[in-house]
Amino acid sequence: MKRSHKYAASALLTISALSGGSIALHAGKMSPAAQRGKKVFYNKPCAACHFTTAQRKVGPGLKGVYGRRSKDGVGKLTYRRLYKFIKNPRSIKKNAQMIRVPLTNRELKDLIAYLRTL
Repeated sequence: MKRSHKYAASALLTISALSGGSIALHAGKMSPAAQRGKKVFYNKPCAACHFTTAQRKVGPGLKGVYGRRSKDGVGKLTYRRLYKFIKNPRSIKKNAQMIRVPLTNRELKDLIAYLRTL
């Protein structure tokens, strides 16, 4: 990558991080964390119950999940709320049907990075 492109990419990532948003540097490319998160999604039980589209499976479709308001009273799905919910669903919603999946903190952060790309 050319030096000027590295600086431009770095500036975009900084702006994205400061704004709380996510931007793709090139169409179809994900951050390393999101790429790892995608592997977590498909290697853990996540894909058994969720589609990465808006279509419902056993659980809700996950397209646009980051930042949307939950339909079942959980509230706006921010980073903090997703982290807490995925780590222990019943800590947020007492009658949650989602199972508790043992994930490391790194896996959980990477998974949320992937969910932000949907």
